[in-house]
Amino acid sequence: MYEIELRALINDFAAIKKKLDSFASLVKDGEREATIFLSNPHKKDFDLRLKFKKDKYFLSFKSDPSKNVRKEIESDISDPEAIYEMLINSGFETQLIVARINYLYNYGGYDILLNEIIDWGNAIEVEKMVDGKEDTEKVEKEMKEFMNRQLDIKELLNREELVRLNGIYKNKADFDKIKADDLIAFVSGEIDNISFLKDK
Repeated sequence: MYEIELRALINDFAAIKKKLDSFASLVKDGEREATIFLSNPHKKDFDLRLKFKKDKYFLSFKSDPSKNVRKEIESDISDPEAIYEMLINSGFETQLIVARINYLYNYGGYDILLNEIIDWGNAIEVEKMVDGKEDTEKVEKEMKEFMNRQLDIKELLNREELVRLNGIYKNKADFDKIKADDLIAFVSGEIDNISFLKDK
């Protein structure tokens, strides 16, 4: 399977949510999620992610992070703290930790994820899985047309801009102070807020 993913920053979260509420099916309403992004400094053609959701944890592999279309493999895990420690001790490095509140919608075969991202800002992602790589160009064009027509989103967040914004966020953050247990407490609702900023 191949994932096609398009992103955009949004200034008016409430307006986009209102549009989505008018035509799309709400699947998840305000679900908390946290993700640790890891990379191997000696091998740049993939990244790993530890995902934290309420009572569920996943290890995810994504190939070639420089493209909108990527191979994705994901598996449930039971002990994210141990997996995280194993990866760090195997040479992987923490690139980012992102905590967000998600509103997931479905429409026309698309997963539409409206995100309130802690310490970062608001964004939208439109995703679709396709079987073959040959389908990706056509589907990506259809997704862009959908975002423009239905959501009035004309400017997408390209990979270079995302890397730049993540770099700014990373420079303001102190990921060493956050432990897996903190992320578990956030996604389960035991704590209301979490911050990665150095001055908080």
